Amino acid sequence: MIKIVLIEDDNGIRECLADFLNMQHDTKYQTRCIGSFSCLEDFLKNKDEYSEANIVLLDINLPGMTGLTGIKYIKAALPDTDIIMLTIHNNSDVVFQALCAGATGYLLKGASLPFILDAIIQQYEGGAAMSPSIARMVISTFGPKIQNKNNTFTGHSALSTLTPRELQVVQALADGLSYKLVADRLQISTKTVPVFIKNIYTKLQVNSKSEVVSIYLRNQLKL
Repeated sequence: MIKIVLIEDDNGIRECLADFLNMQHDTKYQTRCIGSFSCLEDFLKNKDEYSEANIVLLDINLPGMTGLTGIKYIKAALPDTDIIMLTIHNNSDVVFQALCAGATGYLLKGASLPFILDAIIQQYEGGAAMSPSIARMVISTFGPKIQNKNNTFTGHSALSTLTPRELQVVQALADGLSYKLVADRLQISTKTVPVFIKNIYTKLQVNSKSEVVSIYLRNQLKL
């Protein structure tokens, strides 16, 4: 069962999503909305009750604390829970901020309910839930944002400094795998993955998983 928390201030959208998710009994995974909130403050007051959540669907425009600001608090409270943004915002800067802050998926509110369900399942299985236009944006826009201190692109030459094992970790991250799934794929301890990640960040001169993936994608596409 995939357990989901909704944080959305539009009552109609929130109730529709919750009802839809709670009706999915014949899909690959049963889904259940275990919590529904109109603002982040209410969720954070009750966060200890939702440690079993697999996914948080999070809006950006919320009363009080915004979704972008709240990502770090959700990650601190629920470190093993994926955060999928569900918002009207398709601005590249907003998308970049969300992914760098720790969101692992980004869906636009124009998506159909079946598409959202499929994206949730994909995220649960270790992928990255993204609307098609957002996925294209990640490749075409985020690459130029990844620059080193001399304001020049960090590309293939930086990747060449990584060990074969570190490159395998980067590939796994680009495939959308969580740290646990990276460990499973490479048959290493979950405690070892952060060590590899730290070394990769140092060599590539970056500070987030999104930046690592952007560098990798740019190299793959030979941008």
